[in-house]
Amino acid sequence: MPLPARLQARFLQDVEPRILIGEHTVELRIITFTLWGGFYSQTYTFQRHFPHAILNTQEVNLVPTTAA
Repeated sequence: MPLPARLQARFLQDVEPRILIGEHTVELRIITFTLWGGFYSQTYTFQRHFPHAILNTQEVNLVPTTAA
């Protein structure tokens, strides 16, 4: 991972998994890392009641990196 990306990664905040339970939906947010892409914030929104379908997904690249 390039040095500038490593420095950015050190300052990431709020990297713990987060679950928000609403009246009709549940939102799960996780941070993942790939050597080819960097750090990503991934958010999944589920229907709270059965059949718990995935309603939405979002992915944001927080710290991009390039493959070596």
